[in-house]
Amino acid sequence: MYELNFFVDYYDRELNSFGKESFEIISVHKRCINFLNKRKQKVISLILSDEIPYIFSPYSIIMDKQKYKGENFYDIFSIHKKFYWQGKSLVCFNISGFTKINFDFRYAEQYKLDSYSDILHNSRNFEGLYENILVIKRLVSTNKITPEVLSGIDTTLVCIKKQKLCQLRKHINENIGLGRGSTPEFDDFLCALVVSLELFARMVNNSQVKKLLDIVKLASYSYMNRTTMLSRIFMSYIFDGRLPKKLSQLFISGLNRDKEGILRCTKIILNDGETSGNVFLYGILKSMEVLNEKYS
Repeated sequence: MYELNFFVDYYDRELNSFGKESFEIISVHKRCINFLNKRKQKVISLILSDEIPYIFSPYSIIMDKQKYKGENFYDIFSIHKKFYWQGKSLVCFNISGFTKINFDFRYAEQYKLDSYSDILHNSRNFEGLYENILVIKRLVSTNKITPEVLSGIDTTLVCIKKQKLCQLRKHINENIGLGRGSTPEFDDFLCALVVSLELFARMVNNSQVKKLLDIVKLASYSYMNRTTMLSRIFMSYIFDGRLPKKLSQLFISGLNRDKEGILRCTKIILNDGETSGNVFLYGILKSMEVLNEKYS
């Protein structure tokens, strides 16, 4: 976790102009840095790429890695402790002086997150979607999930299966924020559960599942103050029905029986953070399994 505050020039699509805002670094990855704009409660992702990536944050600045000399962002942030933007350069300070790193910003824009209607296009075949998604099962590992989180996931799904609504609320209260990562593992599972419930409710039009969806959302919103700020923001995207391209493309590929597309999206999602991608996909598989068996 990096507790660094500085000003950065960025493009605001809403204002159609560049402006200065204070940002805090909340997580650093090899190819991505996530900043938090505290005033607007928005996450900005600074991404190193030679093509348009599948990203989570709708606000992103993309940099051409062909113009960047370093191996990855860890190289910068493990050595330097103070930073500021100067035009299209990131100026980094350490005890021996400063380094200026020039980036070629190809574009800086707000991304549109997909809605469920963008994915489904009136499709009603949830069972077919689930069967096609099963191809990712061999790529998802339970060994990488904290045992307490696995237990929490199992208990949640039992509550879903047996319609134990009071226990479901209580269990979400006790487990939100549980696990490793900037977005804790149980929160990643909750996102997967909500996505699965949303897809099922829309495709099958099941009133019981709609009720479960409302309970999970309301309970999660009620206790979000117990988890990390980054997790709260990302969960709000999912709960509001806004999905990043990498997730929407996974389900679109599933509906189209596109095995190569499913596997391609799965590998991209698995690269998310230390734990997030794996837990999310495990949550999708287990949630869809319960819904398909119990409510189809």
